[in-house]
Amino acid sequence: FCTLLFYKKSKIPVTCAQKMQMRRSPLLLTLTTVLMMLTLLLFVSDQSSLLVTAASATKKKSKGKSARSSNSNSSGVNSSVDAFDSEDYYVILDLADKREEATAADVKSKFRTLSRIYHPDVSSNVEDKERYGKINRAYEVLSDKRKRKMYDMRGEDGLKLLERAQAGGNAAEMNPLTQLFGMRVDDGLHGANTNANMQTTLESVFSGGKVKFS
Repeated sequence: FCTLLFYKKSKIPVTCAQKMQMRRSPLLLTLTTVLMMLTLLLFVSDQSSLLVTAASATKKKSKGKSARSSNSNSSGVNSSVDAFDSEDYYVILDLADKREEATAADVKSKFRTLSRIYHPDVSSNVEDKERYGKINRAYEVLSDKRKRKMYDMRGEDGLKLLERAQAGGNAAEMNPLTQLFGMRVDDGLHGANTNANMQTTLESVFSGGKVKFS
């Protein structure tokens, strides 16, 4: 516009081509500005997409880490890894709060629930394989009435003694008094045996006590 005024005031003859060029200049400037703005918008849009993608990936990674914990909590299972650091079979099967009241059905239910999370066919994690080994051992003991009774009374030591006796061995190894109290079976000469009938409990056999008989 200023250029046109200059030409009008100076009365310098202007050709048609020059007039067209002067008219196109503002239009070209406008188009250039629009293109620059579009380029800037596209750049900002690409950056926003990258940020959204990064945020989404971080969110998925966070969900992946907490997936096992969420599944465990929804199934009513103790999700704390400390449970597998324990040697207590009731803690491992998440039955610590009902140690004496837990039924065979409770033991089986907890075992199945934990197996759906830590079984090697479900999880390829090496640590989960070790945890499943503990779960399987806990179920083996607590689902067997004799083993569970012995475990409740004497712990792991009494349990090993019972399993050794069940597997077979010599008289000394199978005698609970020999293992628990250091008493040896005398295979030498001795007097005649005295037989008597008496009633006692399995706990008193391993814990000791006095029983009168005649």
